Amino acid sequence: MLSRWLERLGRAERLVCKRVAGMPAWRLSLGAPVVDRCGASPLLLVLLMASGCATVPREVPLEVTLALNADSYQIGEPALATVTVTDKGQPASGAAGQPDVLVPALDDTTLRFHVAQQGSPLQVRRKPVLPQTCAPEPHALAGGQSVSRTFLFTRLTEGPGQWALVVTLSGCQSPAGAAQVMPAYYSKMAEFRVADTVMFKRDSDGLITKEQAVALVRKHAGCGEDVPARVVPVPLEGTGLYVWTVFLGSADDPLRNAAAFTVNPYSGLVGPLELAEPSGGGGGR
Repeated sequence: MLSRWLERLGRAERLVCKRVAGMPAWRLSLGAPVVDRCGASPLLLVLLMASGCATVPREVPLEVTLALNADSYQIGEPALATVTVTDKGQPASGAAGQPDVLVPALDDTTLRFHVAQQGSPLQVRRKPVLPQTCAPEPHALAGGQSVSRTFLFTRLTEGPGQWALVVTLSGCQSPAGAAQVMPAYYSKMAEFRVADTVMFKRDSDGLITKEQAVALVRKHAGCGEDVPARVVPVPLEGTGLYVWTVFLGSADDPLRNAAAFTVNPYSGLVGPLELAEPSGGGGGR
C-alpha cells in the first residue's frame, strides 16, 4: 500500500516538473518558505503556482490580489502596494444580504509581505509604514464584495534588479454560527524592476538620511552647499513616525527669511515649516 502511494506521488511530482519546466526557479522558490511555515507542502505550492491559483484552498471563495503603483522604480524610491480581498462567491450566497466571510483588519499582523530578487532563493519580509493611530476595522463581506487598503513601503527598492512581492492574508473567519478560522490566502506575485539610479538615500530602517534631507531642502530652496543647515528629527505625536525639520542659514537666526522646511523621511516630500500661531490674546512672560 505504501509503495503504491509513493509511486503515485512520484508520478504527480514528475507531472508537475514537466508543467513548470519553463518557469524560472526564483518564481518557485519565492513562496515555498512562506507556505512551509503555514503548514502546506512545497509540492502544493508548485501545483498552485503552475495553475495560476491565487488562493489556498480552491473551494474557499476568497481572492487576494496585490498591485503596485509602478512596474519600475529607482533605488530608494517609495512604493505603494494595494491589497484587495474579494469574496468570489455568488451575490446570492449571503442570504438576505447577510455576509458569509469576516475579513480581519488589513494591517501588518494579518498581512505578511515577502520580497525576493530574481535568481536568489532568499526571500525577506518587508513591513509597510503604518502610523500607530491608524487602526482599521474588520470587514464582513458577502458574495461579490471586496475591501482594499494601500500600503507605503520604503524598503522594496534597496537594490537594482528584477524583484517580486507577494502577500499572505490570515485570520479570515466564517461569521455563520461558531466562528471558524479559514486557511491562509496567498496573492500572485507582483513583479517590478529597480534601476541602478538612486532617487533617495535611506538608512537601514528605510528612512531618508539626514544628508539626503539637507540635499533635498537645498535643492527645493535653490541654494548651494555653502549654506549652513541643521537637521532636527521631530516625532509626529501619537503615530510613532517622524519628520525631518531642516533649518537653513545661521544657527543664530535659523528662521530668517522663512528658511525652515520639513522633509517626510518616508515619501521624500519637502515643504515649508508651518509654525502655529500663539493661542489667546494675553501677553507672554
